[in-house]
Amino acid sequence: MRLYEMDNIEEIRNTTKKLLREGTPTSVEYEKALPLCKELFDTFPETHDLWDVQQYANCLKKLNRLDEAEQVCEDVYSEFKDTEIVKTQSQAFLYIENLYAWIINDKYVKTIKQPDYKYSEMIFGKLTRLYDLLKDTKATKPSFPYCALTVLKQLNKQKGKIMAAEGLEILSLISLSELSSEAKSYTDSYGKTREFASLKEDYYTLKSDFLLDAKRYEDCIICCNEAMETLESFHYDNDIWFSRKISKSLGELGKIDDAISKLEKLTIISDKWFLLYEIGKYYLQLNNLDEALTYMLRAVCTKDPERMKVSLIESIGDLLTEIGDKSFAQDNYNYARQIRQNNDWSVAYSLQGKITEEKEVASKDIKKKWIQKLYQISGSKRGKVIKLFNGKGGFIQANQSYYFQFKNFFGKSDLLKIDDFVEFIVVNSYDKKRQIETKEAVAITPIRR
Repeated sequence: MRLYEMDNIEEIRNTTKKLLREGTPTSVEYEKALPLCKELFDTFPETHDLWDVQQYANCLKKLNRLDEAEQVCEDVYSEFKDTEIVKTQSQAFLYIENLYAWIINDKYVKTIKQPDYKYSEMIFGKLTRLYDLLKDTKATKPSFPYCALTVLKQLNKQKGKIMAAEGLEILSLISLSELSSEAKSYTDSYGKTREFASLKEDYYTLKSDFLLDAKRYEDCIICCNEAMETLESFHYDNDIWFSRKISKSLGELGKIDDAISKLEKLTIISDKWFLLYEIGKYYLQLNNLDEALTYMLRAVCTKDPERMKVSLIESIGDLLTEIGDKSFAQDNYNYARQIRQNNDWSVAYSLQGKITEEKEVASKDIKKKWIQKLYQISGSKRGKVIKLFNGKGGFIQANQSYYFQFKNFFGKSDLLKIDDFVEFIVVNSYDKKRQIETKEAVAITPIRR
C-alpha cells in the first residue's frame, strides 16, 4: 500500500510537484512532501530516475537534515557517476552534483568556526570530494578555493589538528592564477571600513606555514619570496611573517648568519619582542653570549605582557648562569616560576630544577635589573627630552636628537615633560614617513634628580 493510497508513481510525482514547484515552498510544504519524495526514492532501484533522487535529497537539505541528504547524494554519486544512466540523464545528475556540493559547503564549511565543530578528522576527504564535484560542473556552485581556504585558515589556528601534508595536498588542487589578489573590505559595527586579505594572500600564508611545518625549508623560502614579490598589499603583518618564515627556514638549514641578517633587517621596521628573542637564540647557537644576551634583554624590556615571555625570561636566566651572574639568574628563574603559578600554569621540572632557593621577585625590581644590565652591555646614553608629541612619542637630545615612542619609555609617560633627563640605548630603526633608515631611542628610563 502506497502512502495516501496512491497507486502509481506518477500520482506521487504530480503531488510533490504541486507542493514543491508552485510558488516558494515553506517548511510545511517540504515536511508534507518528504514522505512522498522518500517513496519515490525507494523506487529508484527500479525506475533509475535521477530526478527522484535529486528531489528527495533537496527536500532533506531544505529541512536541514544534512546527514541524510549527504548520504543520499554520496551513495548515488559513487555508484552511478561513470554509468550509462548519467549519460542519458546528464541534467539530473548535474543537479545532484551541484546539490551535493552545497550540502558539503553548508555542513562542513559554513560551520567551521563553531566551537563544537566535529568534522576535523574527515574534512580533508570532504574537500577532496568537493573538488571532484566542482572541477567539471558548470552549474551554480560554491567556490572551491574559497571553501578550501576558509577551512584551512580555521584549522591552521588549531595547531596540532592539521597535518601539513594534507593541507598542501588540498592547496595543490587550487589554481593560483584563478585567485584574486584584490583585498576585500567591510564596514564594522562602528562604521569603520576595514580590509582583509585577498584569497591569493591567504593561499601564500597557508602554503608557507605548511611548508615550514613539513620541514620543506627550501620550498618555504621560495614560497615566501614569491609572495613578497607578487602580492600588491599585506594584511595582519604578513610581510613580517613571510620574512620571519624565511629566517626560520634559513636557520633550520644551518645558515645561521643569514637567518640573523634577515631578522636584524626585519627588526629595523618591526620591534616585535619575539623577533629580538629569536635573534638572541641564533647568537647563542654561535656561542656569542654578549650579543645573545643583548637581544634577549631588548626583547624582555618591551612592554608586551610578561606572561607571553616566560620562556624568554628562563632563557635569560640560562645565559646569566653561563656568564657567571648566578644571583641575577636565580631572579629570572623565580620570576618565570611566579608567572607560571600566577597564570595557573604548570612549572616544568626543568625550570624547577634550576631554582636553588624559591623567593618572591618584585616585578619593578627585576625590570630595573633588566634595563640596567642592558645599559651595561650595550652602552647607554643620557640626554634631555626636547620635544613631545601628544600620546605618541617625541625627541631626546644627546650627541644628536633621537626619536622615541612612549611604549619604549619605562615610567609614567603622562609625567614625562620637556627638559626631563633620561637614559636609553640606541637601535637601528626606520622612518616610514621619510622612508629612510634612522636611529631610535628605546629602553628609556627617567633620571631622577
